[in-house]
Amino acid sequence: MPMYFGSLVAGCVLGVTGYFGIDAIWKRATLRKWHHRVAARKARKDNKSV
Repeated sequence: MPMYFGSLVAGCVLGVTGYFGIDAIWKRATLRKWHHRVAARKARKDNKSV
């Protein structure tokens, strides 16, 4: 019986950790792409005004 309980706890902990880990990785990648896009747009705008 203790092994069932330990497996359940481990599964829940790893599931929650994986969920939030993937969410953080996705958020970081999205923000990085967004900042690159903003910087490229600003560079194009500055290049056109010259």
